[in-house]
Amino acid sequence: MFSNALCSVFFCHVLFCLAITKSVVVSGVSDKSVLNVVDAAFRQEAYLNEQISNSLHASDFTSASKTQMPGMPPSFDPPSDPSIPSASEAEPGLASDPPSSVAVLPQLQSSEEATLVSSEASNRMRFLQASTQSLKAPSSLPSQEAQTPSEEGHSSQLGRSSLHLASVDQHISTSADADIRSLRPGAGSGVADTVAFGVFAKALYAVNLKNNKFTMDAVLALKWNDPRAAGLVPPGMDEVSMSAKEALAKIWMPEVVITNRDIGKVDVISTAVTISNAGVVSKVERSIVVCNNVYELEEYPFDKQQLTIKIASSKYMLNHLVLRPDVDKSSSGKTDGIMSATEYTMDSWRVFAFDETDGALKKSRGVLELSVERKFGGYFENHLKPSFLFLAISWGVFWFPFENPFITPRLALSVLVLVAFTNLLIKSTAALPQGAPYNWNDLFNLQIQSMMFLTIVLNIFSETCKHKLKLDALAIGINNEAKGVLPCLSILLMTIVLTAGSLKWLSLSMAGIVTNVLLVVVVGIYIAHNAARVSSHTDERIQLEIQAKELADRIEAEKQLEK
Repeated sequence: MFSNALCSVFFCHVLFCLAITKSVVVSGVSDKSVLNVVDAAFRQEAYLNEQISNSLHASDFTSASKTQMPGMPPSFDPPSDPSIPSASEAEPGLASDPPSSVAVLPQLQSSEEATLVSSEASNRMRFLQASTQSLKAPSSLPSQEAQTPSEEGHSSQLGRSSLHLASVDQHISTSADADIRSLRPGAGSGVADTVAFGVFAKALYAVNLKNNKFTMDAVLALKWNDPRAAGLVPPGMDEVSMSAKEALAKIWMPEVVITNRDIGKVDVISTAVTISNAGVVSKVERSIVVCNNVYELEEYPFDKQQLTIKIASSKYMLNHLVLRPDVDKSSSGKTDGIMSATEYTMDSWRVFAFDETDGALKKSRGVLELSVERKFGGYFENHLKPSFLFLAISWGVFWFPFENPFITPRLALSVLVLVAFTNLLIKSTAALPQGAPYNWNDLFNLQIQSMMFLTIVLNIFSETCKHKLKLDALAIGINNEAKGVLPCLSILLMTIVLTAGSLKWLSLSMAGIVTNVLLVVVVGIYIAHNAARVSSHTDERIQLEIQAKELADRIEAEKQLEK
């Protein structure tokens, strides 16, 4: 009877190992199915332990230890409680038929070894009870204390059973860890988790209008509640800190990133994750980032720009995660002197959140917006001053001597100055993208070019009057008038453009209309007046030539009469 009981123990171990191993390995098996298998195996083994205890009191262990135990009986069917599911009924496919033949158990050398069998079975029963409780409460953190058999001298069959029990405990612990890492705190409630954020601009390195980018040293601060993470704080401590890599392996993270970053242009310098014993998780990350930003260029170079850093979760949609500005105002803002290395000055800043829907993409986004204004000094030094110098040099054409040897120098100077300003114009527009709209810089350059072109036209016109039409008096008069007309007209046009752009008393389109109309009217009137003067002087010259010819003929006739 004792040998049959021991063989039954071995047979139960085989069924137990097959059921547990298959429930852990096969994918798609739920924790509830594993719980049913463990309960069934536990109850069957309890029954066998009771049979072993009865057999130990009724048999002679001395004779049993000296006799080789026979093979396992062909069948063993212990009575079971109908309310308790068996290992094969717990989940289809988890248990299989017992093997046709089983190896003979090793001999028991003494009654102490038999007692050890019963003690080991009792230890395993207590372990199965602890595992069952952990399966029934998957939301709690995995237990740090696991009961494992520690007695020495037990058989190899009992050791293999303990290894299977350890694999079950590892599976349970892994499932709990996966929940706290992959499931957000409010996943079961149907309510979106709220993450408080702050963005701090530590330094602004460059603003690239041409490529619609800017480079910034930014600090991103996140804060959310996760009571499950409080178990990671050691007893007696208020909080614990860890790196981003450690946090990703232990707790749930909202995975909030800068969304308007350029591809591959984010360099994370440092990241710290802090967990308090109240379940508040804080993450602070500093990074150098190149952000994409569409600039408003209609007012260039009197423009005001909005430099924005946008953040959002790279994993969760609007119905799962919502961003809100942190009530701690110190987590957002900018450092003093942040614009010292750029051609802008700080106007204002703000932090806000908004919900964005783009088709199927629905996100909650947070924004740090810096309002900056361009410094006029840089544009004046780099473009306005050289432009005024080139324009003044072009006026020098009319100060050359009005003689034949200076015809070529006068014309060459007026043309070369226009070519030099064209290069400066290209340089000023190179800072903007190719598709930039018409702006104040374009209007200013257009007026400068118009005045230089008018200088060339008046120079050629005066030279024509002198050397072609032989109207020396008119040519000298036009040359002298150009010395005053062109500077006055240029100053008037430049004043309208620059004051309208900076003071906004005229819109860009209206300023363009006013300056162009003024230029056309003044130049048209002056040219029409000079054309009338040329016609009048030409008639006078013709009459003088006729009179001179008549006078010459009269003198010639008088000479003939005297002869």
